[in-house]
Amino acid sequence: MKRYVFIFFLTVFAGMAGFGMIEAKAASEPSFYDVDGKKYQLYLDDEEDLLTEKEEEKLLEIMAPIADYGHAAFVTARIENSDFVQATGDLYHSLFGKESGTIFMIDMNHRQLILFSDGALYKVVTKSYANTITDNVYTKAKKGKYYECAAEAFREIGILLGGHSIAQPMKHICNAMLALVLAVIIFFFVVISKSMHHRANDKEILDMIHANPQFVYSNVSFLKSHKVYNPKERSHGGFGGSGGGGSSGGGGSHGF
Repeated sequence: MKRYVFIFFLTVFAGMAGFGMIEAKAASEPSFYDVDGKKYQLYLDDEEDLLTEKEEEKLLEIMAPIADYGHAAFVTARIENSDFVQATGDLYHSLFGKESGTIFMIDMNHRQLILFSDGALYKVVTKSYANTITDNVYTKAKKGKYYECAAEAFREIGILLGGHSIAQPMKHICNAMLALVLAVIIFFFVVISKSMHHRANDKEILDMIHANPQFVYSNVSFLKSHKVYNPKERSHGGFGGSGGGGSSGGGGSHGF
């Protein structure tokens, strides 16, 4: 009897241990996915466990069309580096080198959304568009709707790659605000110029004298004169320069 009890508990323990190992493996190992034998791959690593398994499957379906143009990656992590855009770019290059593709990162440490692209795909999904897309989806991440956030980001990337345009409300708002500020500045200078007292020039003064002579008696006396030598100062030019480094690809971000 004792032997059967021992075997029962051993079996239960082994089963629980095995289940725990499978779960740990599934949670810790990211996955590459081939799309119908195409050159480019999909990559998903939900390290922060923000998506359910079903949401991951649905997201991969949305990411799949991007494989016609380049690699597509979705990653959630806690980036320690303060330059989270550079860190995301480094991760992309470690996965795909300098090949065409894009990566959408949800950084839970800095609460940032980062979209980084490289290669031929970066010519379409530029830094400006990366900022636009993260602007468009950050409210979903702010509400904790991480699947909706990532899905919308990859949908808009697909729209751009298909040759269509996406909504840019923040850009239009900024342009409107800039136009308003410029209008206020121009109006200010117009008001100032109109309110300034007009000073008469020499010709106007002489014309007034001839038109309304008021002199009764005038006396001019020459006292003395002197010369002042004032040579032009030599200008000393200088040499200046700037240097900088560049990295392949680029991206934008938005906090949530």
